[in-house]
Amino acid sequence: MRVTYKLGLSYLLAIALLFALVNIWGRDVCKNKSQQNVKTQLQSMVSKLSDTTVANYYEDAGLIATFRSELSHMQAVMGIRIWMVNADYSVIADSQMGLLDPIVTSNDYDPRILDQNISENVIINKVFDEPMLVSSEPFVFNYRVAGYICAFVPMSKMNQEASGYIEMLNIGMLIIFAALLVIFIGIYYYTVVPIKTIKNAASEYAKGNYDYEMKIRFHDEYRELSDTISYMVSELKSNEEKQRKFIANISHDFRSPLTSIKGYAEALKDGTIPYENKDKYLDIIQFEAERLHKLTSSLLQLSSIDSGGLSLDIKSFDITKVIRTIADAFEGT
Repeated sequence: MRVTYKLGLSYLLAIALLFALVNIWGRDVCKNKSQQNVKTQLQSMVSKLSDTTVANYYEDAGLIATFRSELSHMQAVMGIRIWMVNADYSVIADSQMGLLDPIVTSNDYDPRILDQNISENVIINKVFDEPMLVSSEPFVFNYRVAGYICAFVPMSKMNQEASGYIEMLNIGMLIIFAALLVIFIGIYYYTVVPIKTIKNAASEYAKGNYDYEMKIRFHDEYRELSDTISYMVSELKSNEEKQRKFIANISHDFRSPLTSIKGYAEALKDGTIPYENKDKYLDIIQFEAERLHKLTSSLLQLSSIDSGGLSLDIKSFDITKVIRTIADAFEGT
């Protein structure tokens, strides 16, 4: 699999995992957090109402109308429905309807919810169309429980709040996905592109195109690798040039003695060289043959040296004698 596909697959997997994490595990966390916040808010509110405000209003029956207005205002601001329940478990004030004759009695709901700080999924068909979250707190008058304050919030409202949190998280995830995309593009640009450049250059060098220029813009390990490859290619190019020159020189070295041998042999055959001088030219032919033999042996030795099989044995020799012998070989040509 290509690196590009691997990076793309990694990006898609990262998105899928983050999306699943937020919308599965995160939804439960947000829902629980929302419920806990609402429960804390309800408990705090009913506790304050029970401890201070309600007791004062209940002491003076003339002030209960003021309390009705306060309840309606609280529902308008907070979206929480509040009941005042008397000791007989009948609702005597409702934030939605104000002051009431007891039209909701203990027969219409389970009074046990009044004895619990928090009750979930409470169903009161006569009043509410959906399950409610209820927080209740007793208030005391003349050292006895005179009634209860109850606050109601629809369970669906908490789910809506949790969904709102999830939507916010998903928007945040979109931003993260965009940032991840930029990061993956950067990884591709800084890693995959140099690798492709080196790969293309290696293909050209394998074809013998040593003049191909490999351009790596960044000064990093990829640049070091490209510089090393470029140096290796320059050495290969230099060695190839040396090899061509060496073959040309060897061809010339072989051609010279072969030309001499061929020329003297033809001259002896057609009688151009006098009979009395034939020994001299036969010696030259023999010398050139020996020269070819030595040249061939030298090539074999050079091959052995390149493979590490031999070492050079440097010694002195009479170059004058060699020059005279070579000059005699060209006599008459």
